[in-house]
Amino acid sequence: MGVKRVKFIVITLLIFAGPVFLVAVFLAVKNLQYLGQKARQTEIFQAEGEQVACFVEINVLEPPTYGKCDAELCKQVACADPRGCPANECTNDEACKEAPPAKKYKVCESEACVEKICSDPNNCPVNSCSTDTNCKNKVESKDPVCKEILANPKKGTADLKVRFSVDAEGDNLETYQFEFDDGESMDSPNDTVYHTYKKGGNFTASVKIVDSEGRRTERDDCTVKVKVEEETHMECRSEACIEVEGAEADTCANSLQCQTGAVTHLECRQSSCVMVSGSGSSICAVDKDCIKEPVAQVPVTGTNTTAIIAGLSSLFLIILGIVAVAI
Repeated sequence: MGVKRVKFIVITLLIFAGPVFLVAVFLAVKNLQYLGQKARQTEIFQAEGEQVACFVEINVLEPPTYGKCDAELCKQVACADPRGCPANECTNDEACKEAPPAKKYKVCESEACVEKICSDPNNCPVNSCSTDTNCKNKVESKDPVCKEILANPKKGTADLKVRFSVDAEGDNLETYQFEFDDGESMDSPNDTVYHTYKKGGNFTASVKIVDSEGRRTERDDCTVKVKVEEETHMECRSEACIEVEGAEADTCANSLQCQTGAVTHLECRQSSCVMVSGSGSSICAVDKDCIKEPVAQVPVTGTNTTAIIAGLSSLFLIILGIVAVAI
């Protein structure tokens, strides 16, 4: 290889590799300057007792939530305390549409203590057992049943005292709960009670029966109707004799008695003593004065008839004799 050729190669490398080398050197110097500056900052922070700041990238997350039923919708609610978030009440809307768990009570059947669903959640019977042991050698009692409630009398005027009696079935019947429909009620251990209706009206009395285990009659058709009429009397109102409520004595019989200054007297009219207008003497005071007693008639017998005929015959003969003598 010639000298000229070697020089050519060297010059070519310098032309192309020189700039690259210079750029590399420049970058290296810059990097050394940066590292030196960071080292000086660290030394200054440590010398002054300050804490070296660390920068960490943090992803901000939404607060935790839990499912809660709102009517028939399942909504996500933010937890008040992220460290103690409540358990989910629901995960979807369908879970919020489900009916609440039915109320139940325990009762003996044969020798087993079984659960039954309450027909009325607001009036659930008490448990009659807790385990099967409670039901061993135990006779199952019947629920109380009201067959009929009777009232005597069923009709009358105000201040009506009514006797109520109940025909019922069941074991250990304890309380009879009476409702009289006039705002009053009574709980009694007896199946027969008395109640007085002070005012008039149409009332429907009813009864429910409770046994010693707290079971009661479920039907509401054990009722009886009572009709009470207001007591009335006759009195004058604006010169008219009208019927008004109240158990007082009558002050008039007709409107004539209520007219101021009217002249009246009492007369018999068809076996009744009534007041009529006009002057005159009263011939009666009560209806009894207008009822005439029948006149007793003497019965005519056969002997009396014969005597009458004989007398008439004798009288006829005497008249004939007098006429003959006169001729």
